[in-house]
Amino acid sequence: MQNSTEIPHPQHPDLDLYPVDRLVDVLVEDQLVAAQAVWAARAQLAEAVRNAIPRIAAGGRLIYVGAGTSGRLGLLDAVELYPTFSWPRSRAIALMAGGINALTDVVEGAEDDSQQGEADLLAVRRPPAARSRSDSPITRMPRCWLPHRSALRS
Repeated sequence: MQNSTEIPHPQHPDLDLYPVDRLVDVLVEDQLVAAQAVWAARAQLAEAVRNAIPRIAAGGRLIYVGAGTSGRLGLLDAVELYPTFSWPRSRAIALMAGGINALTDVVEGAEDDSQQGEADLLAVRRPPAARSRSDSPITRMPRCWLPHRSALRS
């Protein structure tokens, strides 16, 4: 049985058999759906940014958590913060399901390993003496790590 993150889209189970023009249409249409979802969430995104501003100003960190391509892109974004914005390297952390090996190799099922996800989050948790009131836990994570977001609060 395939993991839920690997199941073909029910509207396109034979995507790999589509003629090129139809394939491109479907891929572009899917990007429009994603853009519409972001548009629909713009108020929540603005609220998240407003909430992050004082935390970031007080020395908070950006912690990227991801798996697969999304995780790799998060890592790239974290790395680019320093040269682009002079963002301190110590305040940009990227957690990749499957660890460093997942950057260049497929680590099947890593996104479903909740115990490792919790361990990864605990590993970047600041010790109590180093925390400030502005430190904030990650509020959105891959579904496998969502139950462990409270790990960063303590």
